[in-house]
Amino acid sequence: PFSHASNQYGAIPPGENPTRVVDIPVSMDGETKVSKFARTAAEAQITTDEMVGRIEQLVQDGKLSHEVYSNKQAIEDGAKQIEKQYARGKSIEQLSHACLCAGWFDAYSLCVFANCLRAVFCLRAVTSENFLRRLTKR
Repeated sequence: PFSHASNQYGAIPPGENPTRVVDIPVSMDGETKVSKFARTAAEAQITTDEMVGRIEQLVQDGKLSHEVYSNKQAIEDGAKQIEKQYARGKSIEQLSHACLCAGWFDAYSLCVFANCLRAVFCLRAVTSENFLRRLTKR
C-alpha cells in the first residue's frame, strides 16, 4: 500500500539536503495529505534505518496525515459563523476579531470582507432601524 500510494498520488519532493532517498507519498487515500515532517524525518542523517521503517508505517497507518482545509471552505465556514453571531447581536468588529482569531481570514482579506459585510447587512436590513443603529455604533 505504501509504494502504491506513492505511485498513485505522487511522492513528496525531497528536502534540501537529504541523506537518503525516501518516497513518502503525498497522500495515502487521496483525501488527506501526509505531513512533510514525515519526509524530513525520514531523510534526516540522525534517523536510523529502523526508524525510517517506523515512519513509513506511521504514514501508512494515517498517523502522519491531516485533512486539507481549503481557503474556500474556511471562507464558507466563516460566513456561516458570521451570520449566526450577527443574529445574536455581535458587532461587525467583534465578528471580524473572531474570524481573524479562528484563522478564517488573513488581516487584509478580513478588512475587505468586513467592509463587504457592512454593505450586505445594510442592504438586508434597510427597514430595520435597530440594525442601522447597531451598525453605526463605534
